[in-house]
Amino acid sequence: LTGESEPVHKTPGDALVGGTVNLTGAFICTVTTTGDATVLARIVRRIGEAQNSKPRIGRLADDIAAVFVPVVLLIAAFTLGVWWLFGPEPKLNYMLVTATSVLIIACPCALGLATPLSIMLGLGRAARNGILIANGEALQAAGRLTTVVLDKTGTLTKGEPEVITFTPLAEPGVALTLALTLEQLSEHPVARAIETYAHTRPETGTPGHVTDFEATPGAGVSGRIGDDHVLAGHLNWLAVQGVDVSDAPEACTIFVAQNQRLIAGFEVRDALRKDARQAIAALRRRGVSILMLTGDAERNASRVANLLDINYVAEASPETKLETIRGLQAAGERVGMVGDG
Repeated sequence: LTGESEPVHKTPGDALVGGTVNLTGAFICTVTTTGDATVLARIVRRIGEAQNSKPRIGRLADDIAAVFVPVVLLIAAFTLGVWWLFGPEPKLNYMLVTATSVLIIACPCALGLATPLSIMLGLGRAARNGILIANGEALQAAGRLTTVVLDKTGTLTKGEPEVITFTPLAEPGVALTLALTLEQLSEHPVARAIETYAHTRPETGTPGHVTDFEATPGAGVSGRIGDDHVLAGHLNWLAVQGVDVSDAPEACTIFVAQNQRLIAGFEVRDALRKDARQAIAALRRRGVSILMLTGDAERNASRVANLLDINYVAEASPETKLETIRGLQAAGERVGMVGDG
């Protein structure tokens, strides 16, 4: 619901949403909404309202059907009468066949049913794929888009951290084993990413036993593994803990230290979705321009934009996003925004 891969820090008095996962510690919460008032119920209600809404083409079909259906029925009745009065024998057979043929070929029901049925099926299929379409008018307008503006986190990326690169500053197997041993006790998504990565590397040894484990929210974790004091976390926090960070690799975001000495760095980023490149290529084949509009930092945004070869705007506030889209619309573009932005 936040659209960001990083956990959201909560303090007493903040609102929670049903389905939120608590990463560290324990808390007591007060239930303020249930049933139809929950976020999930509102999303379901929006889908139902969208399926029942009618775009312009749907209203046009209804207006035509209001005239077309009676006219077709009159023509069928007229055909029935003509064959009854002037048709050869067997009259009854000819009457039924010709009148039914008029109804089937004209098919007035299809005109009235095809549009609402296609809207209902389209919105339902989109909802199953995680796309909430507010109303039928929006679905119709989507076919005329000339520019698609994409959010980054959770749209072009997976929305969860993943180790991109590993930079050892000591023996790689030792660094990975110590990182795995320490991080497997943490519930943080970044710790899960490092743990998963360490399990894929053949040089990783058997995890040891941790004592005096401590997690500092938003900073890192520490503990004793045998005779070693091991820390893993952000560079600034490690520096405060007395670690020499002078030779820290620039690209890395999470570092591991052993006895106050850096032994490894991990570049942990929000990884690209597997279908991101294919989706952008498909839009370009349709002649649609692509722009990534994200509130994330310039460094993260430029990395994703370069991987996908798209234009981007980084560190955009909600107001900046709105101004950017209005500017595109003022230039004559039909704009669609994809993502939570």
